[in-house]
Amino acid sequence: MRLKVSALTSPMLKGCNMYYWNKQNFEGLLAIAKEFKNREGYELFSEYCLLKEKGLKKQAVKIINEFVSQLKNSDFQNQRQVAVCLAELSFWNTDVHHLLSHPLQVYITETLKKWCATEEQDAPYTWLGYMTGEDEHFKSALKYNPEDQVALSRLALSALDDVDFQTHHLSESLFLGDEKTAIEKLKIAQQYINVMQQSEAKIRLANDLKEYEQLVCVWLEFASDKERKGKGSFPEWSAEHGNNFSFRTTIYYDV
Repeated sequence: MRLKVSALTSPMLKGCNMYYWNKQNFEGLLAIAKEFKNREGYELFSEYCLLKEKGLKKQAVKIINEFVSQLKNSDFQNQRQVAVCLAELSFWNTDVHHLLSHPLQVYITETLKKWCATEEQDAPYTWLGYMTGEDEHFKSALKYNPEDQVALSRLALSALDDVDFQTHHLSESLFLGDEKTAIEKLKIAQQYINVMQQSEAKIRLANDLKEYEQLVCVWLEFASDKERKGKGSFPEWSAEHGNNFSFRTTIYYDV
């Protein structure tokens, strides 16, 4: 089970006017192109989205490279705003494919890193964490803003993902890693979730946390049952004890 976080309370970002985007994702590249068409400085980005929507890859690459060059020639204040604006746009619209091309991803990441090195605040660390997937950046963001909702949700999600990995072979009665580590990760996830504001994302994370806590708890009971030998697999044992979990089906391929 891979988890997904959305519907957070988005922070108001100066100059981006994106507060309302946490309520509903755009339907695709075409809608985003229309939104940015008349935004000063984003005309090339809008054109890129249109070209990608039409499947014109070479033309889209040319335009996005022009957009990056344009950004590099602007003042750093503008570069910072654009980097955060597009990173947040991507965050709230993860279902829109090819939204941030590789050159744009590299540019945004480098800009955020430069920002982190010159100023102490949560925004660059939050979005650098999103762009790189590195938890340390989210932790840095919390040092400057302990209530950063994106950082809190992503760190909770990361902790639950660790437990997800350790438990994804329980259909074969196999627990990967150390049970104590899984329990610690669940406690960490709980700590981050507790600080989050009330939102759909918090509710989903809290529900997922409860499911994993129950799963790990039942596994520990199963592992400590000295009389379970010959009485079936973990899924069978769990069902017999009134716990019906949805287990993944693992498929192995010969290479």
